[in-house]
Amino acid sequence: MERMQIDELATRVAGLPMRYREAVVLRHVRDLSYAEVAEALGQPVGTVKANVHRGLKLLRGDNDDRADD
Repeated sequence: MERMQIDELATRVAGLPMRYREAVVLRHVRDLSYAEVAEALGQPVGTVKANVHRGLKLLRGDNDDRADD
């Protein structure tokens, strides 16, 4: 990835609602398993999976899901 692309991605991640940002960063940046993310956040694994999925959709530019906090 070029530096410009990395900066753009970082900006987009920072703009995610907190619940999506935490789940995406722990899962894909820190490379934790879903179970580890769930434990770290004190949430059920299903909630973590949904939040990662929705966060990634928003990062891709698909804003069909609710993105409110």
